[in-house]
Amino acid sequence: MVMSILLAGCKTTTPVEEANNDDSSMTEDDTDNSSTDTLENDEAEQAEPILVGFINYSDDIDATRLVHEGMQKKADELGIEMLYATAKTDAAQMISNADNMILQGVDVLVDFNFNMGGGAALKEKCDAAGIPLISIDMNYGEGTYYAGVSNQLAGEFSGEGAVEFINEKFGGEIEYLVISVGNALGEEINKRTRGAADAIRAAGIDLPAEKVIEIETGSGDTTQLATQQTTDFLTAHPDATKVLFIGGNDQNGLGFQAAIINQNREDDCLIVTHGCEAPARLALHENDPVWVGSVDYQFEKYADTVFDIIMKLMAGEEVPQESFVKLAFVTADNINDFYPAE
Repeated sequence: MVMSILLAGCKTTTPVEEANNDDSSMTEDDTDNSSTDTLENDEAEQAEPILVGFINYSDDIDATRLVHEGMQKKADELGIEMLYATAKTDAAQMISNADNMILQGVDVLVDFNFNMGGGAALKEKCDAAGIPLISIDMNYGEGTYYAGVSNQLAGEFSGEGAVEFINEKFGGEIEYLVISVGNALGEEINKRTRGAADAIRAAGIDLPAEKVIEIETGSGDTTQLATQQTTDFLTAHPDATKVLFIGGNDQNGLGFQAAIINQNREDDCLIVTHGCEAPARLALHENDPVWVGSVDYQFEKYADTVFDIIMKLMAGEEVPQESFVKLAFVTADNINDFYPAE
């Protein structure tokens, strides 16, 4: 394992298929085997740089694209070479990418995918290769390192943020809390939406368990499924006039929004999402009366947390299993503090 970092000279990302393993050590033709020269060279020799492998879910989603951009920027700042590949939302490609990176000698593997089964396979491969695995926003458990959101806290944060709007628009009452879940994502990540109910009840708002409705929206780009599920719910509840929708990502929000507008139910509904990506930012800049808030994960800053873990691991320091990023609840009132209108 490489234990020190070369900080001289920035390196660009090396695509996995184009990466090489040049050996920069001297050949026999480069030395006269002089012990004096060897001592002098030992004094001046620089340590071998760290090689980081980063497997991303996709570059077609704001969150994963922003994390990639932040990772590249941070790697360049530190002069660390980073192999990069996307899984293209495919679990098999995720595993193939890991195999390629391990063969190319990465010192640490970073994964940002949404597949617990794939994560277990990555852990086995990294354990066998003797390299650490850092997962982003999917906690692969003991023996790995997690960088991302505290899911329970994020869920409570979304509920707390929604309370203000429940009070303003619905007079402090709601008839239904409709939350998106992705069963393939696992129990932990679904706390982002399920945790909202805890915060709403803590604020003194009556919310019986039977009034919390879960809709399955899968993973990845979930807009279409969220639209259909929301349409089905609104059709089945034509008399509901105080409904809060909480989406685990902003693609859910787009689906909620489309169904609500299509059924002319804007007066009956509120939307809060997670991520504060482009769709949420647009709605908040326009002061949308339905889509009123989003929990901002500041994806472009994830790299600070990830590379802090990497540098500590390479230095032989102890690192906690979980390292959390900061959250903010963004509304129309403060959107310009975080993302000024262009």
